[in-house]
Amino acid sequence: MKFVDKKNKQKILGLTLMELVVSISLFAVIILIATKTFTKITDIQNRTKDEQNIEGDLRYAMGVFVDEVRAASLHPALDDTCGTVLCNSTYFCTLNANTILYLRDKNNTCVTYSLSSGQLVVDRGGTNYTITSNDVTVDSVKFLPSALSDRILVQLKAHGSSDYNKSISYQTAITSTQVRP
Repeated sequence: MKFVDKKNKQKILGLTLMELVVSISLFAVIILIATKTFTKITDIQNRTKDEQNIEGDLRYAMGVFVDEVRAASLHPALDDTCGTVLCNSTYFCTLNANTILYLRDKNNTCVTYSLSSGQLVVDRGGTNYTITSNDVTVDSVKFLPSALSDRILVQLKAHGSSDYNKSISYQTAITSTQVRP
């Protein structure tokens, strides 16, 4: 607003207190809205990243299972070297309420899949490898073989290690592609 100094006949530029309070209040409201929006967008991005990590780990694990089961060798019914008991499939065995999978790979090496401390673990010839990252905790794994065919149903359930704790489940059916002798 403009003021006129009557003594010096000069124009003085300035704002009234009311104009200053209104402009600061509007600025504060705009900043508050922008901050809330930015926080919400960041939260959504973090949640999406967590879900993508879980899905990526589960997809990778499923890919490993698919490749291994499809290329599995014939598995003897009793095999002390693999530590299994009677199998209900020609190619793989399950134990411990279907939470451990035994099979022989294409090199006739004993391979075991199991869940240990929230990580999927593969034991290949006595050497252990984790196939899920530390950012993902696997809650459950089930290997459900079909009694009538060389097919197995694999079910995985996992959640991320972040605050969002989103749980994701995956399931797939795998059939061995080996030709029987």
